[in-house]
Amino acid sequence: MGKNRKHSVEFRLMVVKAYKAGGGINELARRFGIARSCIQKWVGHYEQFGGSSLLPRYGRVYTKEFKQQVVYAYQKQGLSLN
Repeated sequence: MGKNRKHSVEFRLMVVKAYKAGGGINELARRFGIARSCIQKWVGHYEQFGGSSLLPRYGRVYTKEFKQQVVYAYQKQGLSLN
C-alpha cells in the first residue's frame, strides 16, 4: 500500500457492500471505526465508477493544461478544493 492508504480494497468493498445492504453510515462508521466521510466517498465512487474506483491510484501524472483547467474551474465556478 502507498502512503495514506489505511484501508485495503477488500475492506473498502466490504464497507460499501454493508452500506448497500441497508447499513446506515453512522452505524457502519462506529462499527468499523472510520469516518463517515470515508464511507460516503467510497460509496459515491463505487456507485459512479464501479468497484475499480476503490483500487489505489499511484503515480498519476497530470498535464500542465489539465492542472490549469482545474484551477480555472475552482476560481471561476466556485468549486470546492476537493
